[in-house]
Amino acid sequence: MALRTAFRYRVYQARGALGALGVFGNLNPPILLVGSPNSGTQVLGRAIAMHPAIGNRSEARLLWDEDFHKRDNDTLKTADDVRPEDCRRLRGNFCYYQWHSGRPVVLNRHPENSLRIHFMKRIFPEAKLIHIVRDGRAAVCSNYRSAKRKQERRENPFGAYLRPSGWRSYLDRPVLEQLAYMWNEAALYASREGKKYGDDFMEVFYEDLPGRGGEILTRIWRWAGLPVSDELVKALPKFENRNHKWREELTDAEVQTVETIAHDGLDYFGYLSGERIDVPRAAKI
Repeated sequence: MALRTAFRYRVYQARGALGALGVFGNLNPPILLVGSPNSGTQVLGRAIAMHPAIGNRSEARLLWDEDFHKRDNDTLKTADDVRPEDCRRLRGNFCYYQWHSGRPVVLNRHPENSLRIHFMKRIFPEAKLIHIVRDGRAAVCSNYRSAKRKQERRENPFGAYLRPSGWRSYLDRPVLEQLAYMWNEAALYASREGKKYGDDFMEVFYEDLPGRGGEILTRIWRWAGLPVSDELVKALPKFENRNHKWREELTDAEVQTVETIAHDGLDYFGYLSGERIDVPRAAKI
């Protein structure tokens, strides 16, 4: 496994060098989709990539971070952490994906990049950033369910998901508390820091997709400078809202734990006041 990982990383480095030489052409503004784990990045990413001009190159954990697999690795990266090698590797590989797919726009969906907003924009200043937000109680419930079922997630800090600032102080806490802290820190960081980029940043709510999916995807595609047809919108999948599961699977005590630790985020996004609703709303197109 270690040898295979090392080989893959060398391939990324080689592509990066070729990309820097212009072998794969010029890079168009990519779309970088982030969100705390199990907040809907996958379903939204697939929908965005239904546009024929967009190539989906999701996750790519090793491409973004050679040390992602290390147990003591920090997920948070700032603009000051960017090295020339990072720019060359990442931009070169995005050029390769664009060239190889024949599609002019690269989409990358990567939850861990919720904690790398400025890192991403230093490398890709032309990028469009999308942050999807989901009720923290639902996202934590989904992550908690996965952690209980999979040994790898039980044995790793924060369920082997991303590690927010201050994560070491939570190492002796139960996994549910770790996951609530993770959602709160990642969602708030991505939102607050992303908004600093003005028109290059868009925030989408998971709860809005079932009733307003067509409107939201149309807005995203046009924001990326792409044409939109009625046929494309009609071909979109039916979005589901699965937020009801946290009410069924978490005990009252567990809900209280999540709401206490993630209070700031739940309040910031309107989930405690009722401003955000977690059932499909009527379409507004």
